[in-house]
Amino acid sequence: MPIYHQNPENDSDDLVERRPYQSFGHSLMSHSPVTLYCGLAVLEDDLRQLAEEHWVAVRVSAAQWAETDEFDDVFRALPLPDYWADSDHLRHPYKLREALDELLVRDAGGVALVLTDFDDFALSGSRKVRADARYLLDLLVESARRLQLIGKSLLIMAQSKDPDIRLEGLGGVEGWWNPREFVTADRGNVQP
Repeated sequence: MPIYHQNPENDSDDLVERRPYQSFGHSLMSHSPVTLYCGLAVLEDDLRQLAEEHWVAVRVSAAQWAETDEFDDVFRALPLPDYWADSDHLRHPYKLREALDELLVRDAGGVALVLTDFDDFALSGSRKVRADARYLLDLLVESARRLQLIGKSLLIMAQSKDPDIRLEGLGGVEGWWNPREFVTADRGNVQP
């Protein structure tokens, strides 16, 4: 494929080399920084593959977030510089946004934030995604994009027991099902 410039006189016949995704982790992020899971076995299998690529998995259960502060749990789980632990107002969403810019990420791999039982927190009685769940994911997606600009990777892996959960419009993108559970009938039924 030729490289084209705005000025035709600068066009080149050189070919742009297209490389496959650099890693399994980055392939999960190809559609969105948020990857959805239904089956725990599929999630665990993907986490094993991420570990082989030096990704650090950070697990947080969202099951009790209706009674607790989700920002507090995420703050405590993330690999952040020590000075964030001393902040009195650390659990505020805007502080989480600031702290994520300083996420400690290895040169190889990335950080996978695993939110298990996310549907327990995210879905209201009407099966609509709650505003605070959307806000948290929006914040994480925005941070993942900012981190990519400096060569760091943050992957959000949201596990839901509800195979029909839809997380659309997050930071302008949609949460995407993992390749093995992309077909609704396969969700929760795929063996690793």
